[in-house]
Amino acid sequence: MEFLMEENANFKKNLIFTVTAGRTGTTYLAKLLAAVEDITAYHEPEPNFVSCMRAVQHNPILAYKFWKEMKLPKIFASQTLFYSETSHLCCKGFIEPLINIGIKAPYLIALRRPPREIAISYLERNTVPGRTSLGLMYCRMPSDPMALPFPGWELATNYQLCYWMALDMEVMVDRYKALYRNSTWEIFDCTSQELKHSEVFFSLLHYLGLSGKINSGLEATHATISEISHNPNPSKLRFNEQALAKQENRVWERVKNYFPFLRESLCDRFKREV
Repeated sequence: MEFLMEENANFKKNLIFTVTAGRTGTTYLAKLLAAVEDITAYHEPEPNFVSCMRAVQHNPILAYKFWKEMKLPKIFASQTLFYSETSHLCCKGFIEPLINIGIKAPYLIALRRPPREIAISYLERNTVPGRTSLGLMYCRMPSDPMALPFPGWELATNYQLCYWMALDMEVMVDRYKALYRNSTWEIFDCTSQELKHSEVFFSLLHYLGLSGKINSGLEATHATISEISHNPNPSKLRFNEQALAKQENRVWERVKNYFPFLRESLCDRFKREV
């Protein structure tokens, strides 16, 4: 930490990270941001948060070490005023340590998607929290200290665990919104589908203080990037919607005592039953 304060006392770089479950358009967002002058933007570059994400859940001090020795030196080396990573891993234990280091709080983008769509996408990739190798590597799990409680999760189906994970990240979005509201900051809230509308993307640039970078060329680039399907799943699974709804209701029954208004707020946000 002394290195950071002494060697980078005049650090002016603006940092941009996401609060998201992943499988929400993070690659797409990285492409959009990279198209803007004065932004260096990546999706999941090295050094990768995944190298210590699981350990950080139970030992937050390791996040300071990761920032100090690995991530921040790489960020300092970038040549632009803005630096962005859209990885869904940063919000899993790394944001508070970054703020506590003493560097300007990052801009946060809540990149969201309906929970069922997220859960299905994770299941198609065999990334199940607390169960599969990829799930253990990339996801929080119900037994983690700050996770949304999910009593009896050990007996849950793979789909229910993926669905729980999507809800857990929605709770995290609310937590960061409250944190930033108390510090006079705000979080930009959007979905990848909304970002396909140029006015929403330009609102994001306004949030970042980059309205001056908007021009016809950027609008054309936005349209081109938005036509592409970024990082799609290699295969699609077929599901019975009624069967999924029954599994989801069992998850809601187990988490509603902790966040009784969560389901209502998600239905309102996505304008559909959740």
